Amino acid sequence: MRLGELERGRLWLPVTCCAALALVCTAAAQPVRRLRVQNPLPIERHRAIVCLPAHFAPPMAEASRLFARTPSKRVPVQMDDLDGDGRTDELVFLADFKPFETRQIALQPGGTERREQIPLAHAVPALKRAGYPALESNLVAYGLYAQWDPPDAQASLAWDLYAKRRTSWRVSLDLLQKVNYHQDNPVAVDVLLVGPTMGLGAPIIGDTRPRRPDAATNTFRLICDGPLRAGLEVLVRDWKTPHGSYEARLQYFVYADHDFLEVRARVRSRAAAAEQFGLGMRRMPEQAQFVKNDRDIIGETGLAIMFSPESFGRFATLHEETQDHLVYFNPPVAPGETRHFRAHLLGAWSEGGLTSRDGFADYVSELTRRVNNPVAVR
Repeated sequence: MRLGELERGRLWLPVTCCAALALVCTAAAQPVRRLRVQNPLPIERHRAIVCLPAHFAPPMAEASRLFARTPSKRVPVQMDDLDGDGRTDELVFLADFKPFETRQIALQPGGTERREQIPLAHAVPALKRAGYPALESNLVAYGLYAQWDPPDAQASLAWDLYAKRRTSWRVSLDLLQKVNYHQDNPVAVDVLLVGPTMGLGAPIIGDTRPRRPDAATNTFRLICDGPLRAGLEVLVRDWKTPHGSYEARLQYFVYADHDFLEVRARVRSRAAAAEQFGLGMRRMPEQAQFVKNDRDIIGETGLAIMFSPESFGRFATLHEETQDHLVYFNPPVAPGETRHFRAHLLGAWSEGGLTSRDGFADYVSELTRRVNNPVAVR
């Protein structure tokens, strides 16, 4: 495992090796599809995310009635249309694995499952606060500064972190709700004070953020709304830099029983020169791995961006008053090219079970190892 240190203050952006995955499938009599799913790591994986292309689904499977069955357990499978064309693109379910275990799993339609028994992932549209959607799992909530602008800042697709209490559910962004997320409360606390900063995971090309309306126009689409995964898509058009313009499709996902935010980016260049795509995160008040948050309400807060070493380009600092941290990815997006990037964002806090700087660093390193080495069909 390898860690990259941004500066003396030890705010880590960890990286680990990403395993190559081969896909093999044997099919039994339809409509059952039998798979061999392998854990590539020497550690137990509880509620590991299994994400498969749609062609692994048995024929005539219905989105609300597909299950994954092992000899001892049956779990629901979510079928998601990622590109909005009305057809399923990916299958998602959660399963437990022993170290290096390969499990026989059968996908089959039919049966029923009580929805309330499933740990949920949820997309919050925030209809009364237009332009500030959120994604929430049973462990965490993230809000996106999108079209809704504070008076002193332009929205540039930075994620906010809600330090959610583990017993709470369904964070509401309704301005009429009585909960004040800027004060201590039993639901969740807004701890980042994003403002003009990069927040968590704000995108950048070269030195240009997609600030509207002069630098970009954004449209939003709900991809999926649980029960196992919730996703949001942002389509950024006419993203202007000094070298030309870009189009980016940014997809974000949260998963039940997991606390990270997955980022998938597709960037197409119409510029005259190659530039690097990157993600940023705000500089915390103290430069440490796990520090007091701005409002000093719930203890300590930490942020991380996780990615594979193959995609790493360089670290940088945003040349603005905020001096936020940036990581740029390789390869650069050359004129006329389309590139795909993937990363994971994490916000954590002391009430979530991480009570020390060392504990946070160890957790982020281990989580990076897991997301870069997913369980997969063999």
